[in-house]
Amino acid sequence: MGKLRVLFLCTGNSARSQMSFPDPAAAQGGEAAKLRIFQQVRDAIQQQVLDFLVQWKKDTPKVYLS
Repeated sequence: MGKLRVLFLCTGNSARSQMSFPDPAAAQGGEAAKLRIFQQVRDAIQQQVLDFLVQWKKDTPKVYLS
């Protein structure tokens, strides 16, 4: 299965992260197997984005506007 490269960007006080995931459209097998691959990739994307946001929040200094 090939890999699809995805770039996730935040605007404003931006941070950038490049994440790679298998291309679920290249999955082989029956419908159930393909669905499982799509779900696995979806879950992996969700987890990596959440991990990125948690780390970004830790690394970003707090700014207070008056």
